[in-house]
Amino acid sequence: MNPRHILPLLFLLATPVTSAEDAAAINFPRDIRPILSENCFQCHGPDARARKGELRLDIAGEALGHDPPVLVAGQPDNSVIWKRISSQDPDVRMPPPGSNRQLTDRQRELIRRWIAEGAEFGDHWSLVPPVRRPPPVQTTGLGANVIDAFILDRLKSAGLTMSPMANRRTLLRRLTFDLVGLPPTEQELTMFLADTAPGSWNRAVDRLLNSPRFGEHMAWNWLVASRYADTNGYQGDGTRVMWPWREWVISAFNDNLPFNRFTIDQLAGDLVPGTTPEQLVATGFNRNHPLNGEGGRIAEENRVEYVLDRTDTTATVWMALTLACAKCHDHKFDPLSQKEYYRFSAYFNSLDESGRVDRRGNANPVARVTTRAQQTQLHRIDSLIEQQRAILDRPLDSLAIQRREWLSRIRRQVSDKMLQGWHSLRPTKTRSRAGAQLKPQADHSLLVSGKIAAVDDYEVQTSVPPGPITGFRLEALTHHSLGFQGPGRKSNFVLTHFSVTVHQAGAKPYSLPFADVVADHSEESWNVMGAIDPSPTTGWGVWDGVDETAQNRQAVFRLKKTVNITTNSTLVFRLKQQSRFKEHLLGRFRISVTGVPRPGLATDTIPPAEILELVGKPADTLNADHRKRLAEFHRGTTDQSREAYRRHSIQRAARQRLESGMIESMVMRDRKTPRTTYVLNLARYDQPRDSEKLAHGVPASLPALPKTAPANRLAMARWLVDPGHPLTARVAVNRLWQTFFGTGLVKTSEDFGSQGDPPSHPELLDWLATEYIRTGWDTKRMVRLLVTSSTYRQSSSVTPGQLEADPYNRLLGRGPRHRLPAHVIRDQALAVSGLLVETIGGPSVKPYQPPGLWADFSFGKIRYTADTGAKLYRRSLYTFWRRSLGPPNMFDEGTRDVCHVKPQRTNTPLHALTLLNDVAFVESARVLAERVLATPGDDASRLKRAFSLVLSRPPSPEEMSLVISSLNRARRHYRAHPKDAGAFGTVGSHSPRDGLDPIQVAAFGAVASVLLNSDEAITRE
Repeated sequence: MNPRHILPLLFLLATPVTSAEDAAAINFPRDIRPILSENCFQCHGPDARARKGELRLDIAGEALGHDPPVLVAGQPDNSVIWKRISSQDPDVRMPPPGSNRQLTDRQRELIRRWIAEGAEFGDHWSLVPPVRRPPPVQTTGLGANVIDAFILDRLKSAGLTMSPMANRRTLLRRLTFDLVGLPPTEQELTMFLADTAPGSWNRAVDRLLNSPRFGEHMAWNWLVASRYADTNGYQGDGTRVMWPWREWVISAFNDNLPFNRFTIDQLAGDLVPGTTPEQLVATGFNRNHPLNGEGGRIAEENRVEYVLDRTDTTATVWMALTLACAKCHDHKFDPLSQKEYYRFSAYFNSLDESGRVDRRGNANPVARVTTRAQQTQLHRIDSLIEQQRAILDRPLDSLAIQRREWLSRIRRQVSDKMLQGWHSLRPTKTRSRAGAQLKPQADHSLLVSGKIAAVDDYEVQTSVPPGPITGFRLEALTHHSLGFQGPGRKSNFVLTHFSVTVHQAGAKPYSLPFADVVADHSEESWNVMGAIDPSPTTGWGVWDGVDETAQNRQAVFRLKKTVNITTNSTLVFRLKQQSRFKEHLLGRFRISVTGVPRPGLATDTIPPAEILELVGKPADTLNADHRKRLAEFHRGTTDQSREAYRRHSIQRAARQRLESGMIESMVMRDRKTPRTTYVLNLARYDQPRDSEKLAHGVPASLPALPKTAPANRLAMARWLVDPGHPLTARVAVNRLWQTFFGTGLVKTSEDFGSQGDPPSHPELLDWLATEYIRTGWDTKRMVRLLVTSSTYRQSSSVTPGQLEADPYNRLLGRGPRHRLPAHVIRDQALAVSGLLVETIGGPSVKPYQPPGLWADFSFGKIRYTADTGAKLYRRSLYTFWRRSLGPPNMFDEGTRDVCHVKPQRTNTPLHALTLLNDVAFVESARVLAERVLATPGDDASRLKRAFSLVLSRPPSPEEMSLVISSLNRARRHYRAHPKDAGAFGTVGSHSPRDGLDPIQVAAFGAVASVLLNSDEAITRE
């Protein structure tokens, strides 16, 4: 091996040496703690129950103060630890032979030197707040920004340098995949190659950061981390609704929501003062866990599992701590006790949930959620409602002149005994045959509530003043408590018969026959004349469309002859509703009587007695309350108010119908009385250590909560994003680094603890973390910083020397190269073929899937039916994800039963089988062939376009010769087997393009399939 490459290789070992100038100084967190964690903490670490010899080596006070002494600072030969690890006696040597652990000579020497230098301890690097150090000074001129200064300095210390910049085609392809998850379009590539002015790269970056596809692409990893799926998991694996949370995540990335707010909204958006609907939806992050709806399952056991799942996930996603290892015992490697685990779990223990799947596939608590289209409609409707409300509540003084004229007219009519019209009757007794409640209202109307039967009859008894009666008026009135505002209990009603019986003292009751009836509106086929026909097949209905039905209606029933009513008479009204339309029942109604000749819809209404009493008083005797009551009554009788009330009811109904179409999504919402939290033995729900109630809290190894912090999730979320927290910013920028460089600066992005890898560039990690905080947790700004660095733009080509010195590219002397994830490969095929439907958001869709998969795992109970049309071609982000069996063409993606924060890359042969045979890819190849066949010119021109679409570059002469040969061979095959060409043209649901030769389509499709399956097409170069 070349001697100049020895030091970089040592860096890649379990315990690295950082640089030559640091070799003389042993650093405990960097050099010693990883050795102890791997080999000693199992028996001499944080877990008290597993600790042996009462010796603890992770805390200075206990290690140095042990009696008898085991560690004598400055004196290795007098330290028991050194004697034990250097002994050749298997009965003395540590770690013992039976532990399957063994120190290397180098590790033993490091420990000896550490003891000799004073055995100074230090906290694990990730538990110390990041320190912002000035970037190294660079004189090479190679770097584009501060990131490069750190990278070049590290490369220089290893005797290496950066690779040349990748070519512009490769760079744009890399950037476009990384930022939006799709290949560049032909137009984007042409524009970028033509833009040779300074700043062209930055302009390309900004364009992609502002693309709505950025939020979709960035959302994928967050969905995996949150264990998002469209079903609950377990044996039943029932369907749930959580896609509104997915939509929120997309919008949050596109809107560049600061990461501290992104954190708080998801962990405690329901507790933020003035919570918005969007913040409530955001809390769905911790409702994405599986739900167990099995009948024999104990609900409380489920609930406790959900609490622990949220605890584990929150610790992993925001702190990269393996806190889950402390749920059954103290953590064996990190300073995390079992009691601290359950104190942290207390933040999630008081959710208002039962442990059951108790909300139509979801589990309470839930919230109604609006789509973007629904939000637009709601804003429009609410604006119209406010306009009508302003008219209904307009200032009383604005009607002073009209009110004086109205008062004068009423007083004159009363004085002249000419006040005639409709007089509302006060109900004295009511009954519903089906058992509903008919509640009298202040305006003499009756509001129906309670039981809703399929059919019902109402009976209303009223007293009536003596005098002539010529007709009755039935008003069907709207009300906010009714379905869609009424006037029926569920909007419409059908009154099949209306009758009146007169009861007089000492006389036999008799019915009043009607001459005719008129209404201001009758539904087609349900004319109001049917209401005086006793047949249940006729009657009065008022349906006037989905929303227009919600307005007051009236019908006037005219008697055949005038009837004179004597004193102490009562009237009994029977309203039968026996139509074939179930639950078509009146919801609110009022009955009035009149004695005017030939009454009609335009007949005046007499004000109520209490209003007439005020009208009759001298004006100077009315107090302020009297005047206000008169003014408000008059305002309600004006034509403008009647019209505003009508429109107000219609818009309220429209809003109610819109709300009824909204879906429910699971959210976080705490119960009013918090639950008590205990340590659970072995994490068993039924084994609490109830001798000690635990308060909410965070691990003692991390910064303490403010003394005034409330015991709720909001305080915990704010603690996570406090600038003094040592983990959150580091973890966040490390995951961003992982996204754009393939591997995080901390390779174990899921574990920043003792068992995780140390950062390859600790100073750079700390600089990025502090920069993230300094710039307001601006994610797009951080992404821009990463992808505008020279480090990002290096060629991924590797030389033998680089491969020998840095085989895993931990020093970042070249660009990373790795397989694209399966969902991006599928999206690429749809995009280059022109099939991709770029609609953002909405419910999950079901694209092609091999038949029988769902039926096999569910014993035939669940079957897969693919969608049709545009839904087949949505981005993979929107693919329906069944937790028991994910999409079969996304086999390299993380499972959705637990949190995953690290990509699971694979080069399995299944990729090739899928790309060559899956319907989605075969159809994409066919449609891509049709697309290139539309290109004017010869075969070479069309093949060049195919290369440009799929690989973003022209073919080399050798490649052109090869693909032309392949094309001709495919043509010969399909000419000899035209049925094969015909079969190829029918793969998938997309209709073949008219006017194309099936032989040509099949032949070019074969070449397209080869390109889509090529290493370059499925690799992030």
